[in-house]
Amino acid sequence: MEKRLLTEAEINLIERLLKDKPEAEKLIPQLRTVMIEELPDGGMGSLRFAGSDAPERKLGKEIAAQVGHDVDKVPITVSLRLDNFGDLYELDFWKVNFSPIQQLPEFK
Repeated sequence: MEKRLLTEAEINLIERLLKDKPEAEKLIPQLRTVMIEELPDGGMGSLRFAGSDAPERKLGKEIAAQVGHDVDKVPITVSLRLDNFGDLYELDFWKVNFSPIQQLPEFK
């Protein structure tokens, strides 16, 4: 899969998810340099963060989750997950009707 940097919209979304989280101080500075890969999820926009290539790296815990809405008013659940080392692992989007996301949801 092709790797890329996060977009400004993705960075802003993740910063809002990390608001008031103890891990924010460590993770927010990484957002402008971390490489990501888009996951094959039918256009919903899920991302995997390129972390260490250690074979023991795996999904750890969900650190934040919010529900928002796409411009078509369909609910979207967004979950930010860390790996078992406490590093960014995945930004998962799930639109309830499985259609592609048209615009990232806004959260307060």
